[in-house]
Amino acid sequence: MSIMFVNNCPVCGLETKNNNIVSTKGKKKSKVEIVQCKNCQLFYHRKYFNIESGAEYYSRGSCNAEIVPRSLTDLKPKIKKRQITKKILFDDWSKFRTGARCGSIIKDVRKGSKILDVGCRVGSGIIWLKENKQCIVEGVEPDYIFAKVLEKRNIKVHKQLFENVKFNKKNRYDIIILRTVIDHFYSPLQNFRRMYKLLNPGGYIFLVNTLVPDGLIKSINTKMEKDYIFQVTHFVYFNKTSLSYLLKLSGFNRNKIVDISRKNVIKKVNCKRVEQLKIYK
Repeated sequence: MSIMFVNNCPVCGLETKNNNIVSTKGKKKSKVEIVQCKNCQLFYHRKYFNIESGAEYYSRGSCNAEIVPRSLTDLKPKIKKRQITKKILFDDWSKFRTGARCGSIIKDVRKGSKILDVGCRVGSGIIWLKENKQCIVEGVEPDYIFAKVLEKRNIKVHKQLFENVKFNKKNRYDIIILRTVIDHFYSPLQNFRRMYKLLNPGGYIFLVNTLVPDGLIKSINTKMEKDYIFQVTHFVYFNKTSLSYLLKLSGFNRNKIVDISRKNVIKKVNCKRVEQLKIYK
């Protein structure tokens, strides 16, 4: 696994040396440093494994491992992979229905819509949309164990990172679903610009993601917060300012962003907030 130093902010491009280190964990080779961009306010890792190493990590089915490495030097832990059980499938579907993953999208989708779900795991949401609303669905899932489940359920799946998927001119979608996945993007700006082009006129991105305020990064106290911030699969962390900056640079109009978060699907856990947004082209 190859580690790279991140020389520029992944959203606005400001040089990392001009930004502030706001949180650290560990020592020497295993040291993790979180940087905040002075320009767009994005939080990101100062050093991270490169995209080739990331693809290899996911291709081993590491997302479905019992042990999630917390250090960049521990990307090859002794992992005992678990099987995809009925409980895992039920849990994924339950999260989808209750809003933690996809919320009210199942009510609003038109029949026959063409949908791309990025980071779809075992695909509970898009399978329901396919069976109940006759949608044409595709998934992007780099974890090969999850991808195998999708294939068995007759769902077209791109078994790689979104950055590596090759789309053609026929690949156009009415809805692109991003469920707690943008923290994993290597190239958030390039990815959102790409998604803008992939959307049909009038189409939208359905975004479900945690937005992190400054206080969570700068004063990490609980084990849950440390697990969220310092797990190696998270490269970037957005707050409202950095997300707005990203969408503007990607071509989206802020007047076409609809907040559909409801009280029963907004979760505040140690200053974290889950947002649900429809981002129209």
